[in-house]
Amino acid sequence: MSRPCKHNKGLPAYVRIRHGSYVYKDKKLCRVEDGEAAMYEALTKAKALPQIDMVPAAVAKFKLEYLARLAPSTRKEHARLLDIFAADFSEFRVDQVEAPAIKRSIKNLYPGKLTAAKHYKARMSTFFRWCIADVGLIKINPCNAVWLEKPVSKKTPWTPKLFWDVREKLEPMHQCYHELSFLLYQRTTDVRLLRREQIREGVIHFAPSKTLKSSGKEVDIPITSAIQGVLDRAAVMSREIAKKRGVIGPYVIQTRQGTAYTRSGIHSAYRRADEELHGAATGLNPKALRPFAVTMAKKFGYRVDQLQIGLAHTSQKTTEGYVQQHEVPVSEVMLELPERPKKQ
Repeated sequence: MSRPCKHNKGLPAYVRIRHGSYVYKDKKLCRVEDGEAAMYEALTKAKALPQIDMVPAAVAKFKLEYLARLAPSTRKEHARLLDIFAADFSEFRVDQVEAPAIKRSIKNLYPGKLTAAKHYKARMSTFFRWCIADVGLIKINPCNAVWLEKPVSKKTPWTPKLFWDVREKLEPMHQCYHELSFLLYQRTTDVRLLRREQIREGVIHFAPSKTLKSSGKEVDIPITSAIQGVLDRAAVMSREIAKKRGVIGPYVIQTRQGTAYTRSGIHSAYRRADEELHGAATGLNPKALRPFAVTMAKKFGYRVDQLQIGLAHTSQKTTEGYVQQHEVPVSEVMLELPERPKKQ
């Protein structure tokens, strides 16, 4: 992308390049190949950051203040997108970033990837709001003038038949995870990390990790006979693991080592089941079990406002989006052929 004219280009005060590294007062910050964004971030952590009018410097300070507010599950992805932005605008002052440059950056980095482009723009927009309200570097958010096409909503592939077909290809503990992901209709991360201490008098208590530092919403899911059956099966397997290890782990769904499954471990199990079922991986994702469960609940007669409470959503529109990923509306319009003219 094109670069603006810049005066006084150079490194921050007391920063030099020595032996392929950025050095501040004889203290190594990072390697040169790590980029200026990493150098500014190291300066920020060392509390030696000078002026923050340059984009990489401002992003480094913003990350230090902003990322701590986020749930751990989203922190890494936000940091990654902010680093991409800082690298792409490394020669810009914050007040030089305008809407056309942002649009070019998005088109260059994410051609044809509408959802990724939307997330990238959202991270930039949050950064510029901070620049306006917290540090006063600019007065107008340039992202407000950038229009992006709306991503096409994808209908996820889960059906009742596929649910059971995949379930039969999973190992016993993974089968428990699979069933609980549907029956509890919570985020798969919260099901994967479900602890026995969350099981209380007739309910399972969830404080969703994603909303912990935003809305802070919590929810209790009643333990039905179907849920209790899965919990009992998982408990039997956990006790068998405990006999070998001498101590029982805290998680409902656990590995043979008594630890929680990693995200990649769960996805690997689904990929193997997918390949065995279809001959090759088709991209089945356990995350899509949640909207599938919500859609089924809607078909069972539950209202959207009831589902919103169970999903711990702050907006009913978000809940409706979960249902729309699966539900195909049935038209109530049924036509008859027009009346045939009478023969003369």
